[in-house]
Amino acid sequence: MGIPFPATLARAANAMAHAMPMPVPVPTAAPSAGPAGSSGTGAGADGGWDELPRDRSRERERPCKCPPEKGALVRKNHSMNPEPRRYQARITGFEYAIATDGKGRETAEGWNMEWDWLDIDFDGFQHSQCLLQEAKGNYDQFFKENKELKFPFKGFTKMQEQIAIQGEAVRANPPSRLMWYFETPQTRAYMMNTLRQFGVPSVHQS
Repeated sequence: MGIPFPATLARAANAMAHAMPMPVPVPTAAPSAGPAGSSGTGAGADGGWDELPRDRSRERERPCKCPPEKGALVRKNHSMNPEPRRYQARITGFEYAIATDGKGRETAEGWNMEWDWLDIDFDGFQHSQCLLQEAKGNYDQFFKENKELKFPFKGFTKMQEQIAIQGEAVRANPPSRLMWYFETPQTRAYMMNTLRQFGVPSVHQS
């Protein structure tokens, strides 16, 4: 038999129960989704609000693996007209030099710094973008006004082979990227089928 509870105490306890509000669950603040395009940890990013946001600090510190970084800057002595040599240097930002004759006139001799990777020559390499580059100067000079070739030009055959070799190497080594730059539009159009076949992006940039 329980101990009798005085009526006055019972009334007091009942009054306190009504006077003191029951605690209400407070929702935990949702983690910020971050700016557009970022890998934020907002709702749904890591499985919902009930999960703790994943610690991405290690992911941010992890260096980006870029296979072409194992390549090397090399000096190449190509014979080409001065303008294509300048165009290549303008696209890549690499050093170059043009030889002159005894009268100070520019010649087709000279050199360009290029990027050698997997024993394959690339005109340029942008480390921050893991982007390999190939630049082609004014090859439109080999076309007639009707867009036909003036004569069988072996340079275009070599260019197609170069697209295939570079494209296959880059595709086999992600996240490597490759971009071909054309100073003139007709040459790019002439090479477009080969570029698409090997998945090589290109741009007309004068």
